[in-house]
Amino acid sequence: MTEDDYANFRENLLEGMQPKLNWYKAAIENINWDDEKNLDPIIKCPVLFFTGTKDSVCVTALFAGQKQYIADLEVVELEAGHWLMEEKPSEINQGIEHWIKRIG
Repeated sequence: MTEDDYANFRENLLEGMQPKLNWYKAAIENINWDDEKNLDPIIKCPVLFFTGTKDSVCVTALFAGQKQYIADLEVVELEAGHWLMEEKPSEINQGIEHWIKRIG
């Protein structure tokens, strides 16, 4: 890894993660609770979820409980680990294309 690569990686890790972590900070403090408590818990727009059967982080079985909250859910299981787009790029692209055609 070059010095430039390291500097870029460090900057993205330190600064790029902040917006993503803000949701968790707000959740812990119940900052949005009053705004969110009356929202419909059902996601009505189509959702495409890719999962890897060898992923030890986003375990497919842990997602199963979410199906009750998503009206139009398509789950695509790939024999891969956590980095699906790196491991199975063609399958990901084909899955997205198929899904877009399906939802029209």
